[in-house]
Order: sequence, then structure tokens, then C-alpha cells
Amino acid sequence: MSDLRRTSTRAGAPSPSEWSENSSPSEERTQRRRLWRRRVLWGLAAVLVIVRLVTLDGWLRPVRVASSSMAPFLLNRHYALRCEDCFAPLTADAATHRVGSLVTCFNCGYRRNRVLPQHARPGDRVWIDTLPMWWRAPRRWEVVALRTRNGRYVTKRVLALPGETLALVDGDVWIDGKIARKSYAEFCQQRLLVHDSDYRPSFQGSPERWHAVPPRAWERWGGAWRSMEGQRGTDREAWLEYHHLSSFSDARPPRDREEEMPVYDVVGYNGDRARAPLHAVPDLVLEGELRWSADAIWMLRLRLQAVTWVARVDVSAGRVTVTENGKRLAERPWNVPVSGKRYRRVEWGMWDRRLVLLVDGRTIASCNVSIASPAGGISRPVAIGCRKGTLLVGRCRLFRDVYYFGPAGDASRWEAPSPLATLFLAGDNQPASIDSRFRRDDLGSARLLGRVIRPIGGWR
Repeated sequence: MSDLRRTSTRAGAPSPSEWSENSSPSEERTQRRRLWRRRVLWGLAAVLVIVRLVTLDGWLRPVRVASSSMAPFLLNRHYALRCEDCFAPLTADAATHRVGSLVTCFNCGYRRNRVLPQHARPGDRVWIDTLPMWWRAPRRWEVVALRTRNGRYVTKRVLALPGETLALVDGDVWIDGKIARKSYAEFCQQRLLVHDSDYRPSFQGSPERWHAVPPRAWERWGGAWRSMEGQRGTDREAWLEYHHLSSFSDARPPRDREEEMPVYDVVGYNGDRARAPLHAVPDLVLEGELRWSADAIWMLRLRLQAVTWVARVDVSAGRVTVTENGKRLAERPWNVPVSGKRYRRVEWGMWDRRLVLLVDGRTIASCNVSIASPAGGISRPVAIGCRKGTLLVGRCRLFRDVYYFGPAGDASRWEAPSPLATLFLAGDNQPASIDSRFRRDDLGSARLLGRVIRPIGGWR
């Protein structure tokens, strides 16, 4: 009978009867101790899971974003559609649009995209994580949730902490007299898309935004551009230049789609009519998919009103040189392998007065710059060039940073009352955000709940 019991019992999990028949008293105690430890560990794991879920407000009962102040990072009730000309995805605030409204495409400027009932979407679902606030204070650039005295949820981004002095200077945040710089990950969370070359206009006569300089220096090669000067052996610079065109209507009759203008701090989510005054944004980053040959010499250019920065990559010599108005700022080794048939993600531009060059998310060159005010104001801010060899340019996207400004909107410098008594909070969608800039009593007395996270990629 004992043999039969041993056969039917799983290996590694002896029954109590087997302990008494085949095990010594010390072995039985050891087995019981192991079983007890296993049960304790499973119990602790269950308790930790329960505690973690309890600290996540919104995982059972959905918490939806109700304000447009954090768009496009967090969207309230909105309309999601596609441009009829370039097919770029568009979002429009339901508070400023209604069924039948016309939406202007930020990507190509087409103005007759009509909102239909099937385009309606609810606000983003978020979780409010209260656990971190049990042992630490909020951090700069973190998105937090608060509850006002009337029970409303408010989501804002932390710009300054209590005891600090804050100033908003030409779109940047200054803390205690020094500029507050975001990391690459923090910038990627806040950046706004200006243009995406993957979405080309399809209507005849629609304007393009990328142009070859000189003409015919670049040709279309499948879905990419290819430099022709290296093929011809001319050894002269060939540029693929971005022209920023009108993408909003602030006049009657509306602006022409082909009108060139600087990159302004316009948020297409808010509506076609821009508020006044507008600000030319200097913090721009070009993200491009590039392939180059082993003998290539290629360049990236960023221009503001009176300053031109160029990153010159000499692949065969293995170095990259960054210049400002022709004067060398930095020289770094170029140890990126030849891409062959693989496109590499190259990012070039500036945010928080820091010039950066990255390849596949890795920083190749970085240097702080000093620019005079006003810094923006040019309609052709970025370009990609090639002087020797072969350069293929695939998808290109242009991003801008959030431009922070004071409550009046037109000041190049605004200072908050110092030192701050509470957290200074602001929304990414500055034109539509009611925040600490306006000294709202309900925001100052609101109870901090925790940080805001978007579960599973941000449920819509």
C-alpha cells in the first residue's frame, strides 16, 4: 500500500504519510519548514500585489482626462481623423470643435478635413500612482494629479519645487538663475510633432515642404531621397532643405497654404484659429532615417535668425565637427559603423539651449549654446546635406519643444513670485492651460494624489 501511495504522489512533494513511514524526524521538520516558507512567500507576494493595486487609482474604475491642458501627451475627449490630402493622423479638441467643423492639417496645411460623428473618442485613460509620494516629493518634469476642493481631478507637469525661484525666458524654464535642462527621455515625452515626411500630399498642386538646393541635386529613390552630387563627382554641397509652411488660419480670408513662416508655438489640437501673440520656437529637433556610404561626407544644419550650426560628418576620417557660424564648437570621434542596407535614426537639433547629435538614441556630440533673444523667426530652419559619396534619406520628422510663456503671453521674460511656497505646475498645451501662472486658488490648495502614468501604451 505504501508503494502505491508513493507512486501516486508527485515527485518533490511527499505527503505527510510518507514523512511518517519513510522519513526521519529531522527530515520531516525540514520538509514542513520548506512548505511553511513557501506559503509565507506566496502570501507576501499576494499582499504586495494587493497593496500595489490599491495605490493605483483608476485600474478598476477608469479615470479619464477631462482637460486639454496636457495635450498632446494626454488627450481629453477629442476627435481622431485623417487628413484627406496627406493622410496624416489628426486630433481635434472636442471642446473647441464639433461635428461638421473643419480641421486644418498640421502636416500639410490642408484646411477642409471635416469632423464626422464616427471620429469622436473619449479622453485618455490614466492611472494615478500614489505610492511614490509616500516617501518622496514630486520631481521636476513629472506629470502629477491633484484633486481640487470641488472633487475635480487636475493633471499638470511640475516645473518648480517649493523654495525655488522660477522664470520663463524665451520659452525656457529657469530655476534659481540657471536654465533647467531636460534629459533626452524627458524631451521625448514633451515634444510636439511639426512635420512628418511619411505623409506626402496627394492632391495635385499641394505644396511640398522638402526641396533640393540646388535643384535636381536630390532625386526620389523609392520612398527615400538620394544625393546626386556624389554620383556626379562634383564635390559640391547638395542640401535637402525643409520649408515650413502655413498650417493654421488666423485671418479672413485664410492664409495661403504655400506661405512660408517660422515654426510658431501653435497647437493644432486647439483649433484652426491661433491665439495672439505667437512665438517663434527656437528649440527644434530633426529626426531622420539615414544611410551613407563608407566614403561619404554629409552634414546637418540648424538655423535661427542670426546663427547657423552645422554638424559635418566625415565617415572615412571617423570624426564629426560641430560649427557655429563657421567657428568650430566641438569635434568628436565618429565611431558609428557604416550602415550598409540599414537606416540609422539620426537626431539633430536643440532644446533648452543645448545642441545635440544622436544616432539610434546614443549621444554623439552635445554642447551648450548661448543665443540672443528673440531666437526664432526663420522659415527654413533645418536641412540635410551631402558633399561626397552616397547619402540616402528616408523618413524625416521635425519636432519642437514646449514653449513656456507668462500669463500675458507676450513677455519674453516672466518671473513667478519667489521663493515659491508650493509646487509650480503648468500644462504642456500652454495656450489652453490654466495653471500656476495664473495663481489659481483651487490649484494652490489642491491635494497632491500622485504621479500620472498611461497604462498599456496609453488606452484611448
